[in-house]
Amino acid sequence: MSIYYDKDAKGWKYHFQYQRKNYKSKKYKTRKQAEMAERRKRLELNGNIITLSKLVQMRLDAYEFQGQMQTRAKMEQLYRCRVKPFIEDKDVSLYTPQDILDMAEHLKAEKPINELEKPMKKQSNNSVNTAVKRLGVFFNWGIKRGICSSNPCVNFEKLNYKKPEKVYWTEEEFNNALNNSDPENYKLRTQLELFFWTGVRRSEARALQYQDLNLERKTILIKKHIVEDGGHATVPGRKNDSEPMMVLLDDSLVETLKKTKERDQKIDGFNEDWYVLGYKNPFSISTFTRNLDKLSEESGLPRITPHGFRHSHISWLISNTDLSLYEIADRIGDTVQTVQKVYAHLYPDNNIKVVNAINKKKKK
Repeated sequence: MSIYYDKDAKGWKYHFQYQRKNYKSKKYKTRKQAEMAERRKRLELNGNIITLSKLVQMRLDAYEFQGQMQTRAKMEQLYRCRVKPFIEDKDVSLYTPQDILDMAEHLKAEKPINELEKPMKKQSNNSVNTAVKRLGVFFNWGIKRGICSSNPCVNFEKLNYKKPEKVYWTEEEFNNALNNSDPENYKLRTQLELFFWTGVRRSEARALQYQDLNLERKTILIKKHIVEDGGHATVPGRKNDSEPMMVLLDDSLVETLKKTKERDQKIDGFNEDWYVLGYKNPFSISTFTRNLDKLSEESGLPRITPHGFRHSHISWLISNTDLSLYEIADRIGDTVQTVQKVYAHLYPDNNIKVVNAINKKKKK
């Protein structure tokens, strides 16, 4: 590249010829900025203008190439639903911070400038913040590859948002809900026990098939998950790791799964490819949510999500066992840092246990 430092202008510039014409740039603070500007100019001269939609597609293709299908699906869905309808598709070098502010205002007011595929639910401030943050991920990726010269999202001032408290159930609340559930709705009872006593992620639980169960050895093999992108698509590997994970089951949960399988086996067409939380196909997310919402209300308990059961399981382990953080992290297929940061303080009983331990020590 014909990059040079202009001592008079005190900045970096590019200078090259294309089809017998000279092209010179303004000054840039750094050599890298001048190199990226030259690359963009050459792309422009060749008729290869990179628009936002093209940049997004390039990044999505890179996610797919890297095998990050869950991330690809989330980013594609976010762009399609929360970004594309609310911002003009143009050359990525032309976007300014004002474009991002306008997008945020349109998104918050639910006033798309492009046609929506389907009506949107009201967007919270957190949803708007997330949309801008994820859009910035695309621009940052483009900067590293010389496609963009700047990220217009970087100076966006986040909208006020109060993060809701994590909701979890104690063992007593879980048993209360289980006792209030319909005995004939055996799939719901299986879902409750599987979530509470394993802490398995929703996307991984939905992907469980009977072929993944070894009830004689009291194990389930988590080797795939379902990408949530309208309908379902099963992707190999756990949500955050490509390596399969074996989860040991307690005796009571094994018995529940045996009874569930026995009832499913009586249905015509049953085979080992059937889903534990479903039949020929896994239950939809709306089915999961609807059943939990109804049960929570009937039991007089705080509304809980499938991920809330993961909090519940880990908190139960912390409060009722002597397992180390390493052992708990291994159990749930997460990092020690995550367990220490997110889960160790969920149960209010923890402070009581600390005080009791101090009192016991002082009495000696």
